[in-house]
Amino acid sequence: MIPRPFAFGRIDHEAYARILALVAMADGTVKREELALYEERMARLLIHPDTRAVYRTFLSEQSSIQEVVSGVDDYTILAAIRDALLMAKIDGEIHSEEVRTIQQIVDGSHIPSNRLNAMHDWVDEGLEWMAKGERLAEVSLKT
Repeated sequence: MIPRPFAFGRIDHEAYARILALVAMADGTVKREELALYEERMARLLIHPDTRAVYRTFLSEQSSIQEVVSGVDDYTILAAIRDALLMAKIDGEIHSEEVRTIQQIVDGSHIPSNRLNAMHDWVDEGLEWMAKGERLAEVSLKT
């Protein structure tokens, strides 16, 4: 049996979407790769399309980190930080404002710094794994 990748019911969907939106908007713009990952994560959580349309508005809101993470459980914050790191790195570069925003979210929670470091490593390994898959799928033009 393949394990489920997420404990769907344990994540506060709105808080998760708001945290990802904070990081996506940290540098003032949402790149297409970030938007694609944001949408994919909403779908992965089985969030209804009508609700996802509401959550998309978070990408244009100006919310403080305190407003977004106040009262949010650690599991949701951890899942959001993990995926926010992936979103921040998905376009091949991580902006200093994205790093600062993620660090402020971590600083305001109960997440130890070694957990954040492990998440950075996981994201880097995952991006390399995906790039390897792309290379494997390339069609050689040599005969």
